[in-house]
Amino acid sequence: MTTNEKQSKNALYIIENFTHSKIEKEYTFKIRKKNIFDFGNLFTINNYCKPFNKITIEILKYQYCQVFLNILTWKITPSINFEKDGKMRNLILNHDKVLTNGFTMFWKNDFSFKIGEKLTIKARFLNIFYEKENHTLNPTFLTRVFNRSGNIICKIISNLTMLEGSY
Repeated sequence: MTTNEKQSKNALYIIENFTHSKIEKEYTFKIRKKNIFDFGNLFTINNYCKPFNKITIEILKYQYCQVFLNILTWKITPSINFEKDGKMRNLILNHDKVLTNGFTMFWKNDFSFKIGEKLTIKARFLNIFYEKENHTLNPTFLTRVFNRSGNIICKIISNLTMLEGSY
């Protein structure tokens, strides 16, 4: 088993056991426009360990936001091409060296999707900043989550930190 296969299995284990999501298909990024990457229908929400009547909607939204961030940081393609300083660069993600160092989430007022519904995640880079002193790369993603009807249910702006050796 190669390192990538092991990492993929670890990621699958974490997503299934800690976020209670089921990965439906493996996808690579499809580039639609410059710096826009389409994840396709990546996962379905199977179930949640706590029933709705024992948990507030705000906590549930926060937990699902963690699901979306896990999908973003653990299941994105290992290799991304992007333009920086007028040159094409290649970003190789090593999931155990990628940290989410902050995020902001924007939900619609209602909880507008059903348990078990297929959701679509689309993400794009807002910017990428390289810190020479720390040898870290800090991309900012805008992630949009769509329900089956194609309505945006959640937007997340997240800042990732990629440690040296992960790109």
